[in-house]
Amino acid sequence: MAAGDLFQAASDLRDACVLILGDRAPARAVVRNGIPILDDEHQLVVYVPRFGTWLGTAVTERQYPLIQQVAGSNQITMLVTLTRCAEAAAAPESQEAVAEQVYEDIWLLWNGLRRFVERGLVFSVEVEPGPEPFLAPVAVVNEQGNATGWTFGVSITLAGYDPMVGSF
Repeated sequence: MAAGDLFQAASDLRDACVLILGDRAPARAVVRNGIPILDDEHQLVVYVPRFGTWLGTAVTERQYPLIQQVAGSNQITMLVTLTRCAEAAAAPESQEAVAEQVYEDIWLLWNGLRRFVERGLVFSVEVEPGPEPFLAPVAVVNEQGNATGWTFGVSITLAGYDPMVGSF
């Protein structure tokens, strides 16, 4: 593990999203440090709003087959936000055309990313044993300016890192 693992995980997620969207991917696809600025651009933004240590009780697969948590694991939450420009004062047909694009974008991204995560194709950094990467429910972005779109979280568990001794 290295100090750059957190940024690398966010970059891996961005790259997977761009790959899944293909020709539909926005020209602006970035990893940011903080909430994205929703302007008039078609954009994909990945950022880490929070992370911390999960302090649950470790259980065995035999005790609870569907719950396999590791006590003291580093839980990382990354948010993916995908927006398009949509003029609020536009004719209903124009608004529906943008809505159709946005719905298609997020449905393609959501399903594609789920498949990538299931196959272990998203992250190049070592994900710690414990909970599998988890995709949170998708939510509509509160419109700002002319931006409309969707956002959802992806949670992973990264191994710890101590700059004095390396991985632990």
